[in-house]
Amino acid sequence: MSFDSKENASQSPTLNYRERSRKLAISLCLVGILAGGVLGELLREWMVTASHERMVFAALLNSVEVRTALEARSGVNSRAANSPTANSPTANQMIRIDGPWVRDAFLQDGKVSYFVLADGSFYFDSVRPPLWLFPMVLLCPVLGFVIPWGVMKALGFTKKPTPPPPAQL
Repeated sequence: MSFDSKENASQSPTLNYRERSRKLAISLCLVGILAGGVLGELLREWMVTASHERMVFAALLNSVEVRTALEARSGVNSRAANSPTANSPTANQMIRIDGPWVRDAFLQDGKVSYFVLADGSFYFDSVRPPLWLFPMVLLCPVLGFVIPWGVMKALGFTKKPTPPPPAQL
């Protein structure tokens, strides 16, 4: 009674993973899936951070102190509109807020572009991620597989060996 070792075990030609080129193709596809997953996670983290920063900026913008200061500034500009040295609404200027969190706000083209916080740091409005990035979080691992697989397929690494033609009698 003899047992065959794993190296000598026969495999069908469609499942022959022992060939060096197939091992390379499978390994590259697995590495691509992992790299795509890491890239997707980094992209998701960036989108969550940007969304959180936008919410904080909106909360600061809608705070009572900031709204009061902006309304006071618009009242001063409407009263001084008849004078020859009136500030235009598109002028860039700093507005004093003196709130518990916000010290100053910088107006650029009539909109608040950043805040100077009470500790002296700046808080800018962040960029909203484009809508096409949201499905990319899920597609990154898929692309991490498809791209190496397509390259290996194009280079001929995953071709099955062709059996010899049948002998003619």
